[in-house]
Amino acid sequence: MGFKLVKGDIIAYVDADGATSSEELARLISNIGEYDGILGSRWLRNSIISKKQPLSRKIASRVFNILVRGLFLFPYKDTQCGAKVFKKEVIKSVVNELGTTNFAFDVDLLYLIHKKGHKIKEFPTVWADQDASTLNLKKVVPIMFASIIRLRLKHSIFKNLIA
Repeated sequence: MGFKLVKGDIIAYVDADGATSSEELARLISNIGEYDGILGSRWLRNSIISKKQPLSRKIASRVFNILVRGLFLFPYKDTQCGAKVFKKEVIKSVVNELGTTNFAFDVDLLYLIHKKGHKIKEFPTVWADQDASTLNLKKVVPIMFASIIRLRLKHSIFKNLIA
């Protein structure tokens, strides 16, 4: 809903936990250039992780990313870093197709944008794990896995054959 209400030419967001600073978001916005979108990435060479995640969270994050990259054939190294910036017309071109509101939201958005051929750049970011995060891996991992599988089936080339 928020995407539909934006007035400016750029749509940007970060995770609510503060892992990405407002200065870092401003840096992403200033580097969008001729690209249609720019993704903050924790996994690029010049990225700075000022406070690392616990090992269990890092492993879950990497496994999720490998799964997403395999299922959706994404070139992006970090789909789940919350810092993302897009030109408004790009979001407008996909907003009515979005249907996922949980942990797979970013994947749905990126898939739709990628499928339409928009140019997305991954950019190294400064990121810090937040101790106050309430993410419970035992509860979240099955939900994330199921969400990604459902999303892949939703966007499957075979869905029209089944319907």
